[in-house]
Amino acid sequence: MLLENNSTRFQIVVSPRTSDRLAAANSWLATLAPGTESIVVAHVPEAADDLIRQMVAAGGALFGVHRMTFYRLAGLIAAETLAARELAPIEGLAAQAVAARMIHTLMASGALGYFEPVARRPGFPDALVSTLSELRLNRIDPAHFGDHSARDRAVAAMLAQYDAELEAAGLADRAAIVRIATECAVSSTAPRFANFPLLLLDVPLRTAADCGFIRALAGSAPQIFATAAQGDDRTIAMLEDALGVNTRIVSSDSGEAQDAETSLVRLQRNLFAETSPAYRDLDSSVEIFSAAGEMQECVEIARLIHTEAYGGVAFDRMAILLHAPERYTPYLREALDRAEIPAYFSRGTDLPEPGGRALMALLACAAEGLSARRFAEYLSLAQVPYPHTPSRDSEDARRFTAFTNELAPLALASDLEDTPPVVHTDPINRDPVPIIEGTLVAPWRWEQLLVEAAVVGGRDRWRRRINGLTGELELKRAEVADDDARAAAIDRQLRDLSHLNAYG
Repeated sequence: MLLENNSTRFQIVVSPRTSDRLAAANSWLATLAPGTESIVVAHVPEAADDLIRQMVAAGGALFGVHRMTFYRLAGLIAAETLAARELAPIEGLAAQAVAARMIHTLMASGALGYFEPVARRPGFPDALVSTLSELRLNRIDPAHFGDHSARDRAVAAMLAQYDAELEAAGLADRAAIVRIATECAVSSTAPRFANFPLLLLDVPLRTAADCGFIRALAGSAPQIFATAAQGDDRTIAMLEDALGVNTRIVSSDSGEAQDAETSLVRLQRNLFAETSPAYRDLDSSVEIFSAAGEMQECVEIARLIHTEAYGGVAFDRMAILLHAPERYTPYLREALDRAEIPAYFSRGTDLPEPGGRALMALLACAAEGLSARRFAEYLSLAQVPYPHTPSRDSEDARRFTAFTNELAPLALASDLEDTPPVVHTDPINRDPVPIIEGTLVAPWRWEQLLVEAAVVGGRDRWRRRINGLTGELELKRAEVADDDARAAAIDRQLRDLSHLNAYG
């Protein structure tokens, strides 16, 4: 067991219970002078937000506390240097695109070697970006691999080419941003966010770059207070190395006899232990159940939530922690919706993007000679823009859109303003069609018009048959001029046809 260090500038608190760590973080923040600018860094933004909400609820207003993630802090500190060097942050799909370009270059030169049999597989760029990012975050350069085997030579070539591609395109991945932020934090003119009191709330440290960044912040920050879960040995070791202090273990139930511990306390205390505690029957604080599959398991979770709610526990005092969110989240969302349980998903639900599906349907429509069936599929996705949506060259279309990832610098002031509602004055756009996201409509009557016009495919057929239907409706309109109800219905169809023609 590590001994308590008397240092007051840097502190590391470890506990098996989240409530103990939150209480320690709350107490440390309370020691700061009112209005002192400080930074709360958490693994996810919601954790930092919840901590500050608890403090505000208990003690009133709180000013000057910045809440962010670890890599968001690195992005903010590196922002000015990135701009000066004309570098843009990159991750996700853009990084995979760079990797795909790199793979194409190396395959042409024959440098892939060991990985050439799998280089054309669809998942290879994603796996490659993950591997190269981890190598770069741990400060491993191509020279580290030497020339021992075909695999080492291929990895060294990919690592060197990836770095060259990023530099040529003026891009900075996560490793580059952390490196630049570390350089900025130790410079003589440390940026604004590098010299505030810093709270690291259960932030997992996994790489040499993470540890180096914390060490650099320790040189400029007046105080650093870090919490970590007992059992996260890698994070604890990196914090001790970066801050130069020992951990302090705290526990609110340290004096409680082990035979009086609840099952929940025993679970918290021994979750990451290398040895198993003595066997004891479970009490009501922990319940274990099994289900035949993910969907059935999610249904049981919904039933347990209802049971707790009937017992007086509010929904916003409950949480569901998933070990495989990408597989469980769709089932869980469906189960909670059926049980009428309101829920917030911190990482959203992975579903097909309607805009991308609509684009694919339009491309298929064009490939099949303007197929009416494919166009109807496109309409069903509700991604049809208004006819007078701003063009690509308009001032509105050229407005800068800030990055949404955590590595991007501060948002522009214009991005924080409320977007005024779109007002359409054209008679066509006064048609009461459902509006999707302000500039998209769902023209549900167009599919009926396609059927009535007997559209099959081909531009000439579309124009000829839609024009024929228009002429037919105009003749009917003249015949029923005295019947207001029928005339209004035909006018609506003519308006729909004019809208469809304007779109085409």
